[in-house]
Parts: sequence; structure tokens; C-alpha cells
Amino acid sequence: MIDISHRQNLLEEYIQDLKEYSSLKDPSKDPLLNRLTQEYAFNILANKWGNSLGFYPRDIKSHLSQLESKKIDKIETLEEVLNDNSNGGEWILLDLFTKGALYLLAGAPKVGKSIFTYSLISSFLQGKPFLGRNTKPCKILHYQLEEPPWLRRKRLIRSGVDQDLLSVEQYKNSYYSKRFISLSDGNCLKVLSQTIEEKNIDIVIIDTLRAGTTDSGMTEIDPKMGYILGKIQKIAIETNATIILVHHMRKEVTGDVSIDVAGTNSLFSNSDGAIGLYADGTKIKMLTHPRHGNKLEIKYSIIKRRGITSIQVERDSSMFFRNVSTSILSLFSDTSKQITEKDLSSLERKYSTDQIENALEYLIDVSILDYKNETYTLNRENSWMLNKLEENENLDKIYQKILQCKNYSEVLSVIDSSGIDKDVLRENIPKKISDYVITLKRKKRR
Repeated sequence: MIDISHRQNLLEEYIQDLKEYSSLKDPSKDPLLNRLTQEYAFNILANKWGNSLGFYPRDIKSHLSQLESKKIDKIETLEEVLNDNSNGGEWILLDLFTKGALYLLAGAPKVGKSIFTYSLISSFLQGKPFLGRNTKPCKILHYQLEEPPWLRRKRLIRSGVDQDLLSVEQYKNSYYSKRFISLSDGNCLKVLSQTIEEKNIDIVIIDTLRAGTTDSGMTEIDPKMGYILGKIQKIAIETNATIILVHHMRKEVTGDVSIDVAGTNSLFSNSDGAIGLYADGTKIKMLTHPRHGNKLEIKYSIIKRRGITSIQVERDSSMFFRNVSTSILSLFSDTSKQITEKDLSSLERKYSTDQIENALEYLIDVSILDYKNETYTLNRENSWMLNKLEENENLDKIYQKILQCKNYSEVLSVIDSSGIDKDVLRENIPKKISDYVITLKRKKRR
């Protein structure tokens, strides 16, 4: 029998060195310096234990992999699972995007994918509504891999980013990569993850998947493409960032965005959902297929006015739920109030029992309401989404008043007395009402 007792202390010391190397943190913000530091530390490890225990570098790498796998194998009790309050899953855009998730944004050429992404950037930077939904100012990292810098600048200005306001704080939360990112390169993905963490990025937009993998020779039909998306999805989960990957559609579409995304089925299966942009006459129809939650259909127009390109929602499939939800939420005049099924009975004159039940499930699903012990309470952390639901109802009332105005002076009076920000009114105004206001304005000039 082989006696290794005299080597026991050495083996224990070796395991300790492996653990220390495995927990080695990046000492610098410079990715190259971090990589050289790790290589230097590994060479020390290999030289030390290659001589004393006879392990080759490949053996040491294998032992490190086994050590890492043990970290992953940690099990939790039911109590630990239920008490886990880690981040992830919170909405950053109601019904569309959550934190810690990877989404595919797909569309045919010239359908307006760039307009969609630049409008999204402009809205989130300024905390303005996007697709009729409230937003909070966010830190954004944008990789535009298909357009030259001069065109990117032009599109940003046209999306409503005001050059005269570049000193305001939220504009400092926007970052644009000057270098090409290779999504098939593990080191590039590591740099992406580090950048997200160092800058505390909330939203990453990569435009496009095809441009980000051209250096590898792969196309979207390559089986390895799903593996690459799996790595990007892991980065989204670990950093709690929302990553939006712009992509193309197949030439022949079915109307199911999970199928219409160009490439193998593994692309969709390695994402948290897909958003498809389809040409619908002069308008755009946006269809979603989330892996979790409800599907959504929004029809919108692209409006160009005084050098600004914006998105104007015409129809939203969730609007009915949101209208019923607004009525339910109006019961929470005091945000600390608790309501019961009895309190909801006052709504039965306006909506059916099923409509109220469906709206309640919707509000619980998007974490605006909590339900416990047969009572509903408002989730204060998500009350910013509630503000938008109430605002939609107020906007509708204001627009109806505008339609009753006989001249442009009356329109201005209605707007001034509304107390709502004029930019909010302008960005959400339906085309029918906008045309009516323009007509009244022209009459005044005559």
C-alpha cells in the first residue's frame, strides 16, 4: 500500500492555495492588467506544486474546476429559499423588461429597430414615459456595432437628447462603447461583465447579434450561438442588468416572435423573452413572447416633428387591464391602507367579477399589489408604476376636454390648468387630438 501520510500536510496546503487562487479578485479596472495578474498567480501556483507534488498545469486547472463545481453544488433549505431577498425580476418597464434578464429585440430591415432603441435610451436617460409606461432614470451602456459614430450622434439628437442639457446629472449615466465587442470571445464577455459592475449599469443594448459575432465566422444558425447567448444571459443574472440584444427576423414570418427570430431555436430558449417589430401598413406592430408573464401587443406610429423622432402608441393590449387596475388602485388613497374583497364590491357596477379578478391577478403578478391573509396591500417599492397608471386616466380626461375646445386659446387654458408636464402631454397625445390642435392653431394665425 502506498503511504502518503508524509505528504498530507503538503496536500492540505495545496488545497488552500487552490482556494486562495480561486477567490482572487481583480485588483484593477484595467482588464489586461487583471488578466496578467491571474496568469502570473497561476504560474506561481504551477511552479510551486509542479516541483513538490508533480502536478502539471493541466492537472492544476482540473483541480480548480472541481473546486469551482463544489461552490455551485451548495444546497439550501426551504426556509433559506423563502427568505431569499436577492435582486432580480423587478420591472424596469412594466410588462416588458425586468432586471437580471436577457431579451431579444428582432425585426426586419428598415422596420425601425434603431428608432426603438434610441427612443428607449432617450426615455430612460430622462425618466420620461416610453410606450406609455413610466420609467426611472437609468445607467445605460450602448454598443452600436453597425453604425458609424456620426450617425449615432445624429440619431441620439433626433431621439430627443438635448445637447444644451448635457450637463444634467442623468446624461452622465449614459455610456457608448468606442470599441468592437466580440460576443464569441470569452475575454470580451468578461470585460462586458466588469464594465457593468464598475459603472453600475442598469441597461445594456447590443446592436446587433450578427455584427457582434462576425469575427468568429459563425452565423445565427450555428448550434454554438445558443451557447453564446447562455453566457450573456448568465452575465445579466449575475450583474442584475437588463441586456437587450438587437437581432434580425427570418424572411418569412409567422407572427410568433419566438419562431420568427432568425437562427436556431436555441436563441430564444437561452433568453428571457423576445420582442418582435412587424410592419403593419404605415404603423408598427410590436409583439412580445416572454418566457415568464403575459404576451403583449402594442401598435404604434413613428412621428417626426421639428427634427425629433418619437414613438406614439395607438393601441395597447394591456390597456384594458390597466384601466381596471387604475380603478382598483384608486381605492388606495392612503398608500398604507389595506383593502378586502368587500372594498372591491364598489367596482362591480362598472366591471364584471372576472374582469376585477383578472386585474387583481395582473397587479399581483407585476408586484404592484401584495396579497396576504385575505387583504391587499400596496407594494411601495413599485408605486412609481402606479403613478403612470393614474396619469393615463388623467391624460384621457384632458384630451377629451381639448376636443371640446372651440379655439386655440381654450386649448392652452386646459393645458395650463391640468397641472401635468407639457412634455408628457405632447409625447402621449393621440394623432386625432394632435391634428385637431394643429387645425385650431392654424385658424388662430389666420
